[in-house]
Amino acid sequence: MRLKDFIGQRFYFLEIIKLANMKNGVYSFLCKCACGNTSVCKYNNLREGKTKSCGCGISKNVVKKSAYTDEIIKRSIAREGSCYIWLGPRDKQGDAFIYNLSMKKIYILEYLYRKQVLPIKGYCAFKSNCGNNRCIKPDHHYVTFSEPKESI
Repeated sequence: MRLKDFIGQRFYFLEIIKLANMKNGVYSFLCKCACGNTSVCKYNNLREGKTKSCGCGISKNVVKKSAYTDEIIKRSIAREGSCYIWLGPRDKQGDAFIYNLSMKKIYILEYLYRKQVLPIKGYCAFKSNCGNNRCIKPDHHYVTFSEPKESI
């Protein structure tokens, strides 16, 4: 692997920014944590999952993860009449999604529906009441149950 291939790699909450040093064949990189701090980490520790954050404790703080997801969603919505329009990415089926701090794909409508309306068990699909397929407002949709989504 070439040095430039390491730059930008993500491991849990850390993203490699640049090479810090190399000693006895062991790479150490300057990494930026999801909390905004930077730290120097050995590549082996990143790859093996021994180092997940800068030490801020973000990997153990579930509330912070939820707040992060909520903040990203809030920044990616525009109002259009009574609808909330998703401005962020969509998958091949057109469903709005983001990646949370654990790099897990979160489907926005499902996340908001579970949080604001009622818990859902199993796989589900959403149908729009308002007729706007870009709308992600939970009370503008109803739930239908379906097969699991194919992973991209």
